[in-house]
Amino acid sequence: MELFDYQVAGIAGLRYRKKCILADDMGLGKTAEVLLAVDDAKRMRVLVVCPSTAMTVWRDEIKLWLPNATYTIVNGSTPAETLQLIRNPTNFTIINYELTISRASKGYSDSTRLDVLTRIPWTAIIFDEAHRIKNRKAKSFAAANKIQLMAKPEYVIPVTATPILNKPEEIWTLLHMIDPIEFSSFWKFIYKYCHTKANWYNPRAVDIGDVIDPEKLKKDLAKYMIRRTKEEVWKDMPEKIYQTVSVRMVGKQREAYNTMLKQMYVRLTDGTIEAVNVVAQMTRLKQLTISLDLLDRYTFELRGAKIDALTDIVDGLGDQKAVIFSQYSTVIDRLKYDGLVKFTGDYNQLEREVAIDRFQNDSNVRLLATTTQCGGQSITLTAGTVVVFLDLLWTPKLNGQAADRLHRRGQTKTVNVINIFAEDSIESYINKVLQCKEDLFEAVIPQQTISKHLIDYIKEASSG
Repeated sequence: MELFDYQVAGIAGLRYRKKCILADDMGLGKTAEVLLAVDDAKRMRVLVVCPSTAMTVWRDEIKLWLPNATYTIVNGSTPAETLQLIRNPTNFTIINYELTISRASKGYSDSTRLDVLTRIPWTAIIFDEAHRIKNRKAKSFAAANKIQLMAKPEYVIPVTATPILNKPEEIWTLLHMIDPIEFSSFWKFIYKYCHTKANWYNPRAVDIGDVIDPEKLKKDLAKYMIRRTKEEVWKDMPEKIYQTVSVRMVGKQREAYNTMLKQMYVRLTDGTIEAVNVVAQMTRLKQLTISLDLLDRYTFELRGAKIDALTDIVDGLGDQKAVIFSQYSTVIDRLKYDGLVKFTGDYNQLEREVAIDRFQNDSNVRLLATTTQCGGQSITLTAGTVVVFLDLLWTPKLNGQAADRLHRRGQTKTVNVINIFAEDSIESYINKVLQCKEDLFEAVIPQQTISKHLIDYIKEASSG
């Protein structure tokens, strides 16, 4: 196995900083950088917290880059398994976010009643897809923060290609994890970098606005972040082409959409609809742009303009393979094509692995359908060259991350990303929101954050 120059620089950067956000673009090999940065055969005890879909990915990468290292994949949360972690320590312990929350917040009925994850002397803690802990009020952040504060590891490395998904304040949780003294206060961070204004409905609340000085925030973030983009470091990168296929709803589908839209408007203007119901109504409108049948839980049909367009795309694939994304598991469950494999969050880990392996290696399988949330991170789907979005998430970087399951190291062909868009629908508004969020990310997230003093350190270390 051979590392690229930017990976060597990234490893040196992580070893130099020790507590740092690794935010390299999707598909550039962040996992290898992290593993080799924390590699210490004499005393290595590393906790990897990641999504369920990424647990076997970390296992395989450990086998590849550190074949002599031992590992444990934690799949349950029983007291017996808790004791096993203490009595049979391995170099790497891989656990998902859900189990981390329960383990860090509950005691167990063993003799010591120790909160195991917070008591083990980890040398490093890695938070993969670290945007999962962006919400400072969520249990996932509280648990992650508690573990690293009590364990006091040498390395704390949040790993994510999307350190900001929607709002500038989301980056604070990651900064707090790596420097809890400098970023001890959320509101201190907000008042320093963001516009604020009083909330007229709640005098005790403060509304957080745009970034005051994007360039200053970008410059300050560069001190705590290593980030390189594909365009900067992958010179022979195959092209990624974006295409929008516009469709028009007709007949009963258009009638149902217009009726629901009118009802929503009336309820909004007369004040009888609450915010939570607005989200639900918007979700139904999005579903209606795909198929009228999604409102009927007792049918397995999918009929509509988007489905017709998808069928045309599938019929025209030839010898190419395609990945179909939708945020709705009900859509994935109802798709029916020859040579199709699928998985959603309702599938167990083995079923997901089998589906991915068949898509990657079985010539008879030409289609993989999965939810954007479940299949859009931490897996490799480079056998495919076509990405089809039946609908988009409200977060542009998560949509991009899903497309980059195909457009990553190992891909040698052009990747076509197709968004099937319903004209005269809520999707026009969604596209405007996505563009605003994309502009925010580009404005404040630094690029090529290997600074001069770090380059000098790398040269000195390599010459020594």
